[in-house]
Amino acid sequence: MVMSMTNNYRRLLFVILILVVALAAILCACSDVNLVKEDPQEDEVDEEYTSDLENFRIEYVGDEAILREVYNCNSIEYLMIPAQITRIELDDMGRIRMGSNSFKKIKFEENSKLYFIADKTFEGSKDLTTIELPDSLEIIGERAFYNCEELKNIRIPKNVTSIGEDAFILCTNVSKIQVDEDNKTFDSRDNCNAIIDTAKNEILLACNSTTIPNSITSIGSEAFFNCKKIRNLEIPSTITQFGDDAFSGMYFLESVVLPNNLTKISKGMFWGDKALKMINMPTSVTIIEEMAFCGCEALDNLDLHEGIVEIGESALSGTGLTNINIPSTITTLSSGVFAGTAIKSITIPETITEIKDNAFSYCRFLESVIVPSSIKANKLGDYAFRDCTSLKSVVLPEGFWVINNWTFMGDAALTSVVLPSTITVISYGAFGRCTSLEEIQFNGTISQFHSIQINYSYDEWFAENFPGENYSRVVHCTDGDTIYAPEYKDANDR
Repeated sequence: MVMSMTNNYRRLLFVILILVVALAAILCACSDVNLVKEDPQEDEVDEEYTSDLENFRIEYVGDEAILREVYNCNSIEYLMIPAQITRIELDDMGRIRMGSNSFKKIKFEENSKLYFIADKTFEGSKDLTTIELPDSLEIIGERAFYNCEELKNIRIPKNVTSIGEDAFILCTNVSKIQVDEDNKTFDSRDNCNAIIDTAKNEILLACNSTTIPNSITSIGSEAFFNCKKIRNLEIPSTITQFGDDAFSGMYFLESVVLPNNLTKISKGMFWGDKALKMINMPTSVTIIEEMAFCGCEALDNLDLHEGIVEIGESALSGTGLTNINIPSTITTLSSGVFAGTAIKSITIPETITEIKDNAFSYCRFLESVIVPSSIKANKLGDYAFRDCTSLKSVVLPEGFWVINNWTFMGDAALTSVVLPSTITVISYGAFGRCTSLEEIQFNGTISQFHSIQINYSYDEWFAENFPGENYSRVVHCTDGDTIYAPEYKDANDR
């Protein structure tokens, strides 16, 4: 009897032990489940929007409620603009504080009365990713969202009738642009991800995912500026006009197909497009305006065909062009037009009558230059060939009579210069820092050479300040040799 009770007691203890172990396992499992659930919750952001009126400085004028300043905006991430605000028009103090804001998202209360956002209101809000503009909005000022570099989407409400210049420029991460379909002034037809002026059929603002509709006839100024993710562009033949800097700052743009009916490459059209390597030049083009391809470092080939009558200032400066054929239809080489290119040699046609300032400056691979006889008087500009550090020989034509200021300054490899007998003036620093130039060929007599007006030059400054250096040159004249020395001055200049 006692043994039977003992056995029953042992069985009971064993059952209790099993239950305890099972309960412990269940509790551990529940604990693990809870831990798994808590992980994603830790990543969730509690978007608590600041909307209390005490955070805003509001000026009341008649029926207007004008927002002048947001207090503590450098510590606010989620901002809710009160519904009563009709205008956001920050004063000087408001702009100063807004310049260091921490806004990530901005919303407007339901039934917002806002119709006006002034110039530069949210300029430089570098953390701003989202702003939900109210349907009541009518006017967006100049540079209102300038350089909001983290902004992802832009939506233009139905009542907006005016968007100021550069309102969304440098919003480099925008990938979606949408205009409300009921807007009568602007549209984003065909889901093109752009803002289009409906009446003009003109793209005003593009983004990294913009496609150009075939119904478009013009591209506005800076429309694609800084769209860094676009690599290829094919421009429809319907487009005949381009605003200044239309495709500038597109650092990864590699190829462009231009329409065959294009007549002009506009000012700064591809300025700073460092990766641009392939682009067709339609034979219909007659004008390439200033800065058009400036800074296109990868562009090593461009067809400059006959019929082009003008290439503007610095239009091709800083490109990778190694060979340039100047059309005979051009008469003037503009200031800085080929500056900083990779050309090794250049044939300047006799149709060119003037080479302006800096036209070939910093062409560090250029080795030789023959200036055509069509260049007369003082039509070779200041700094025209400065710092062409590989330039070895220069021939100036008979009839040429003035070498302008600093024309060949810094051409350290220059060893051969031929001067015409008609030269009457060598201006300031014309051959300054031409440290390899020891001899000059002058196609006139010694007497003629010493009658040349040699202005106080960069050479003379070096001679005075670095007396150990020899800046004298032997001049071979038709009747013997003489010396061109930095200390020499015409009697009238003493």
